[in-house]
Amino acid sequence: MDKKVENQKGKKPKKPFNWKKFLLLCVLAILPIITIYNTLTSSTVESADITYAQFMSDITDNKVDYIVKSVGSNFVKVYYTDGTEQRVTNPDYDDFTKDMLEKGVEIKYQALSVKESIISLVMFISFITCIVLAIKHFMPSASRFRSDMGDSVTSTITFDDVAGLGEEKEELKFMVKSLQLAKEMEAKGLKPTKGVLLAGPPGVGKTLLAKAVAGEAGLPFYSISGSEFVEVYAGLGASRVRNVFAKARKNAPCILFIDEIDAVGRRRESRNGGGDTERDQTLNQLLTELDGFHSDKSVVILAATNRADMLDSALLRPGRFDKTIHISGPSSKKDREDIVAVHLRGKTLAEDVTIEQIGKACFGLSGASIASALNDAVLESFKDNRNGDITLKDINIAIMKLYAKGLAKGVHDEKVLHRVAIHEVGHALMNEFVGRKVIKVEVQPYSSGIGGVTMIDGDSLDSQTIRSVDDFKNDIKVLYGGLVAEELVLGTLSNGASNDLERATLLLRDMVGSYAMGCYTIALNTLTDNDLVIDGIDTLVKDMDKIAKELKEEVKEYLSQVDVMARLHQLADKLKKEEVLYDLNLN
Repeated sequence: MDKKVENQKGKKPKKPFNWKKFLLLCVLAILPIITIYNTLTSSTVESADITYAQFMSDITDNKVDYIVKSVGSNFVKVYYTDGTEQRVTNPDYDDFTKDMLEKGVEIKYQALSVKESIISLVMFISFITCIVLAIKHFMPSASRFRSDMGDSVTSTITFDDVAGLGEEKEELKFMVKSLQLAKEMEAKGLKPTKGVLLAGPPGVGKTLLAKAVAGEAGLPFYSISGSEFVEVYAGLGASRVRNVFAKARKNAPCILFIDEIDAVGRRRESRNGGGDTERDQTLNQLLTELDGFHSDKSVVILAATNRADMLDSALLRPGRFDKTIHISGPSSKKDREDIVAVHLRGKTLAEDVTIEQIGKACFGLSGASIASALNDAVLESFKDNRNGDITLKDINIAIMKLYAKGLAKGVHDEKVLHRVAIHEVGHALMNEFVGRKVIKVEVQPYSSGIGGVTMIDGDSLDSQTIRSVDDFKNDIKVLYGGLVAEELVLGTLSNGASNDLERATLLLRDMVGSYAMGCYTIALNTLTDNDLVIDGIDTLVKDMDKIAKELKEEVKEYLSQVDVMARLHQLADKLKKEEVLYDLNLN
C-alpha cells in the first residue's frame, strides 16, 4: 500500500486535455484533405464535349431540347431532341439566360449533390472554426491577462536599504505604521491613507521605496505596471483594472503598487470632439476603483511616475492619492555618502580609498547610477588578474562611463590633443576663478564623441535650489572658458565647443526669458499671443546676446592676464603628458 502511494506521489500531474488545440489541429488536418479530394475529382473533367460555336449552331438548327446548369459547375449539360447528351463550357455572361429563352431553349437548374453539399458544408464550418479559434488564441483577452498577479510579493528590502531619502522614508514609515495599527488609529479619528504617489526622475529610488514598504509592512504586496492596463481593443483595459482590484480586495488588507502609472493615467484630452476612447475608459475605471462606491479602504495604492505633470487631475485629488511625495537625487554630501555606503555592502575597497572620496566623485549621479557605477567598479577591479579590491581609478573609470555615456576609446592625435587640453584647462581655470574646486581634468576621448572632461567638487557649489543671477553668470563663464581659451591660444574656434554654446544659450534663455534677469522685468517666455511672441523672441535674443558678449569679454579679460595665460600653457602641457589631472597645482 505504501509503495503504491509513493509511486503515485512520484508521478507527474497530468496536464488537462486542451480541447481548443485538439479542434484546431483537426480542422487544419481536414481542410487540406478536402481540398486535395476536390482537386482530384474535378480534374477528371478536363474539357467540354462540343465547342460553344457548335452549341449555338445546334440551337439554330432546333436540335437542342433543353440545357441544365449545375451550381458551381464550369460546364452546361446540353440535351438534344434525339436523346443524346453533351457538355459545353459554361458561357458566363449576364444575358446568357435571356438569349436562351429568346431562342426557345428551356433552362433547368440542378442543385449540388448530397456529396458535394456535405463537402461544401464541412469546408465552410472548418473555415469558420479555424478563424474563431485563431482569434481566440491570438487576440488579447482580459481573462488571460496577468490580472490575478499571482501570489503576493515577498520583499527582502527594508528601509535600512534605502539611503539619501530621510524625509521620504519617514513619511512612508508612518504610513506603514498606520496600516499595522489601523484599528487603534481609526479609534482616534484617523482616516487611513488611500494612496501615495511617488514622483521623480528615473533612478532616484521610487521603486526601491515601494519594495521597502513591502518589506516593512508585513502585508500582501502586489506589483503591476501601468502599461499592462493599456490595450488597443475596446473594453479590455477597463476589464483588466477591475480584475486587478478584485484580486486586491479579496486579499485585503494589502498594498497594490502600480509602476509607471502615467501609462494609464495620462490627462484626458478632447481631440476633434472625441479622444482616445479606450484609454479614457481604462482611466475612468481606475478612478472608480480608487474612490468609487466599491472602493475598499483596506487596499492601499502605491504608484510611481516620472511624469507627474502629465497625470489627470482627477487622479491626483485627495481620496485617491492622498499624498504626492516628490523624490529627487541626493542633494547633499551626506546623502551621497550614505547611498555609497549602502551599495558598498559586500564589496572591498583598497586601503587608500574612502567613502568621502567616492561621494565627491559621484556628484550629480542618482542613486541607481551610483549603484551601477560601483558595480562596474567591481568588474574593473578584477581586470589584469587583480584581487577585486576597488581602487579610486576603478571608480573613476566606472563613473566616467556614465558621465560620458560611452567607453574610453584610444588617444587623441597630437594636434587634437593640444586643442582639447587647452579647452579643458580653460574650463578648469574659470571654475577656479568663480570659486569652485576642480577635482579632475581629463583629455581621454570617448566613443560617445566627448573629447575631454572637467569635473568639480559639487560641495563647493552654492545652493542648487535657489539660484541667483551671479550663479547663472558663473555657469556661463565656465562654459565660455574652453572656447575663449582656444580662441586666445590657437586663434580659431572648433566644433568641440558646440555643446558648451548650447548649454550657455539655454541658461541665457532661462535667465532673460523665465527669470527676468536681463534688461526687462517681465518673463518673455510666458507670452502666448502670436504678435507678442514674435516681438518677444526678437527682444529676448537681443538681450541674451548682449549679456553673452559681456560675459565672454570678462572671461577673455581674465584668461588674457600674463600669469593666468602662463599657467594655462603649463597645465595644458602637463595634461597632455599625464592625460588626467586631479588638481591644478603645478608642483
